[in-house]
Amino acid sequence: MPLDLVPFALTPAPPYRNVVVVTPADGADLPVVAQGISCTVAGVVKVTDYGGNTSLIPIPAGIITPIIVKRIWSTTTTATGIVAYYN
Repeated sequence: MPLDLVPFALTPAPPYRNVVVVTPADGADLPVVAQGISCTVAGVVKVTDYGGNTSLIPIPAGIITPIIVKRIWSTTTTATGIVAYYN
């Protein structure tokens, strides 16, 4: 199944204009589509990407990982202090 073209505004390219602290939730998407995520304590983050795929992503502390995600799950997520970046 071909993916929809991602709008240019959703390309994961810094610098980011906005940040939001994330509380992981299994039943709710983020208030915005994030173009990058970081955390204060390294760990695994379970995400749903723009295409609807769910994956476990290892995230190092203090480094922005450029990935377009619409949900960060609480189940299986071990990283803490998660922040989402977007334009």
